[in-house]
Amino acid sequence: MGDHAQDAGMRFAYEVLNRYETNLITTAAQARELMVLIDHPAVGINLDCFHMGIEEESQGKAIRTAGDKLFHLHASTSTRAAPGRDQNN
Repeated sequence: MGDHAQDAGMRFAYEVLNRYETNLITTAAQARELMVLIDHPAVGINLDCFHMGIEEESQGKAIRTAGDKLFHLHASTSTRAAPGRDQNN
């Protein structure tokens, strides 16, 4: 996928999901390990705040763990609403 994305002038981002949707990669740390194995400049990580809310102890730490391999971020509330539109408002 990395070669195809790079040839097209694009990047490929693997989305980290929660344990109820996958049994492969469920945390930013696991995704970072996967990026080390893949070792391709066009392959990175897509984090999602909804999934991080289930799996991560700290969303900030997860984002820092993804580091320079964070290609995309789905920003949402714990209910998948737009930021600022959750049950706490």
